[in-house]
Amino acid sequence: MSRCIVVALILWLFLPSFAAWPLSPRQLDLFRLPSIQKQTLDLAEKALIAWTKTGKPYVPSQKEIEGDVFHAQSGVFVTLEKKGKLVGCRGTLSPARPYLYQEIVESALAAASRDPRFQPLRSSDLPGIRMIVTIVGEAMNLSDFSGHDPLIFGLCARSGDKAGVMLPGEAPSTDKQMAWCRKRAGIIAEPVTWIRFTGIRFSRILKERDLS
Repeated sequence: MSRCIVVALILWLFLPSFAAWPLSPRQLDLFRLPSIQKQTLDLAEKALIAWTKTGKPYVPSQKEIEGDVFHAQSGVFVTLEKKGKLVGCRGTLSPARPYLYQEIVESALAAASRDPRFQPLRSSDLPGIRMIVTIVGEAMNLSDFSGHDPLIFGLCARSGDKAGVMLPGEAPSTDKQMAWCRKRAGIIAEPVTWIRFTGIRFSRILKERDLS
């Protein structure tokens, strides 16, 4: 698992319902395979390169999206860091598009260009970027935090139209995970619905020789 990141993230959310999740645990486990992780990271990296060089979305070939899992549905986040500092993060907790490969490409593009906290990335910014992809798994409403591990589970605080998310591994303790979710959602004293979700995270550092 990636090291803990002690910065809270403001994340764009797509939260229509938490009743059902298209990726089964078996499908999610496929993203532990090095070959599937490479395929996923390749898609995200090519999306970054295409957008920063041409300003156009990346359209993958059929070979690049082979495999049933890339035609399933799931939420995806792409987080971008440079020299240990966040430079972009965007994604969805539940599917916003018909296919998972589309979520990967769109989340990478959005992380580079649509995070309102940062200037859009240029192609010259990409070398040295650590690109982290989180594939979102099962989610459920949570009322009892006993046994909750923030290194394993992500957390969403939701109140009305406000929502804040911390991904698995981004908080060193449950208390901090809860507090950061509230802070990023702008929830002070309102009643909160807590949603816990699983996810698999993996990353790649972009190297200049590969960015052609």
